[in-house]
Formats: sequence, structure tokens, C-alpha cells
Amino acid sequence: MNSARVRVVTIVVMKQAVVLLAWLGGAAVPVAARLPPEQLQKLPPAASERVDFVRDIKPIFEASCVKCHGRGKAKGGFQLDTRQTFVRGGDSGPVAVEGQSAESHLIELVSGLDPDNVMPVKGSKLTGKQVGLLRAWIDQGMAWEASVTFAKPPPLNLHPRRPPLPPARSGVNHPVDRLLETYFAEHQIKPAATVDDRTFARRLSLDVIGLLPRPAVLGRFMNVKEA
Repeated sequence: MNSARVRVVTIVVMKQAVVLLAWLGGAAVPVAARLPPEQLQKLPPAASERVDFVRDIKPIFEASCVKCHGRGKAKGGFQLDTRQTFVRGGDSGPVAVEGQSAESHLIELVSGLDPDNVMPVKGSKLTGKQVGLLRAWIDQGMAWEASVTFAKPPPLNLHPRRPPLPPARSGVNHPVDRLLETYFAEHQIKPAATVDDRTFARRLSLDVIGLLPRPAVLGRFMNVKEA
């Protein structure tokens, strides 16, 4: 076995040992990159400019990471919803070492230097410029605006909404009538005439259960006085 192959096998064994120890101990042990020196030299250099998360990093995450690690998904136990979940990492431990991009597992994965272990698995790989921006972001402290999230948004239909009501007028006071009045007018629909309580109770019972109300039930309804 040549020396290069020995180094690769040693790297794989070391990574697995670190993950196993982290799992057994229940601790979040950072899984640092274990690239050999010759591959470390091939990493795209960190960008020299000050990185802005919203401008530079958010588009990368949205295009290449959110599909598997955001919007409620967490492949490999890694979730990108917030900075907190990003820092926590996944099944292999934290993916980034603040201030040490070359030692960060994330950079090892997205750099593509190991063709058998590269992210994203599907879609376009990151460019050297994008890797450089990620490196600079990690080196500069991984600033992340609290307002930015890749979490799955809650369904809008679960939020109650009070629609604006047309003003009441003589004879049209109930909210439902006020909402329907405009629709009836636009479609030339004549509203049904008001019925007495007995007729209303019979119609309601037929609509809800398909049966006429029992006399005792109808009697109790008729005896209810409006507050």
C-alpha cells in the first residue's frame, strides 16, 4: 500500500473515531477537516473583503444547501434553519470552527477536493469564489442576522384574519349580511326574506343532521330569550 493510500485510510479512521467518541460521550466535539497538507494548499483562499451575510452567504445557502438542510429538513442531522442550528452541526458534530475555516468540516465538503465526500450531493458544486466567501465568513466570526431564517414558514391559513366589514345600515346589521350585501348587489341576487325562529330551527336541523328537530328540542330553542 503506497503512502498516499495510507494517509487516506488514516484520515477516514480518525474521523470515524472522533464521531464515535462524540456519540458515546454525548458531547458536541467539533469535527475538524482532516485534509492532508497538499490538499489544504489547494483550498480556495478566503476572500479578502469584509463578508456580508445577507449579500454574500445567504444566496449560497439558498441555492446549494437549503434543499436538504432547510425548510424543516435535516439530512445527516444537520439543519440550516438558524445560526443556532448551523453552529450545532449534525450527526458528525459541528461543521464549522469559528475563526478557522481551513479546519472546518464544511469547507472540506464544499471545496470538492475529496470527490467521494462533497457537498452538495446534487446540483451545481460551489465555485472557488463561493468557497472563498464561506471561508472568510467563518474566519470573520460567522455573523448571521437574527432576522434571517431558512426555517419552514408556518401555513398562512392557520393565522386568523379579521376581514374588514362594510358599514352597517338600517336592516343590514349582521356581519355575514354586511359581507354578502356587496356580492348580492354585483350578481343581482335578491336576499332571502327573514324567517321566523321556528322555520329557522327546522331548516338548520335539516341542514346539519338531515332530520327535523324533536319537539322538545324545538321547544327549548323557542323559549330561549335573546340577551
